[in-house]
Amino acid sequence: MQTELNEMTWRAIREDLRSVEAVNDVLLVLDVVIGFLSSAGGDPEQKLSSYLQDVLKYSQTTHGADHLPGKRAEGVCLKHILNFWTLLSIEKARKLSLNKQIPFSFLKKEFHKDVDEESRTHIEEWCKEMSANKKSKILTYLHEFIIFFVQGRDVIEKNYGLKECILIHAENEDWNLPEDFNQFPEEILLSQCASAWAVLAEQEH
Repeated sequence: MQTELNEMTWRAIREDLRSVEAVNDVLLVLDVVIGFLSSAGGDPEQKLSSYLQDVLKYSQTTHGADHLPGKRAEGVCLKHILNFWTLLSIEKARKLSLNKQIPFSFLKKEFHKDVDEESRTHIEEWCKEMSANKKSKILTYLHEFIIFFVQGRDVIEKNYGLKECILIHAENEDWNLPEDFNQFPEEILLSQCASAWAVLAEQEH
């Protein structure tokens, strides 16, 4: 059974991940781990570091310290692996966005329309009323929405309201969206999802 990673542990890990490359290196390792776990299984309580060393035979000597989760990841167990991957994926997108790079390059160009200054201000004002935890949750849900919903949409849907689409998707997926999402700016379109995510990512900290 998969569970969420402790927030303090994640914050400590994130401090060590100072570049997109560092995040990507760990994601690549986790891809291998997830692949092995899906076929062979594993003890949910086993430490990730132990699994890498004892089962997959990873080591700093053979793979390089920069390519493996650091000491601050000692609290990560196999039961956290999917949540850890999600958090890293979001962190990679956030760093790309802050570096003025494209975090969702897989989306059709029609879904990369920028939000205007008025809508940006609306998002920023909306974020001021929320706790850091709620902002983080909404950022996570929006990231998942973009990957699993928007990626496969037809461009004919680009002018649908982003808020309405997310609420429908949240109901279908049984998400527990914070109530604050009900105040998300109505004027933002599905075509602006990537830009809206980037603005929200800027406000997370």
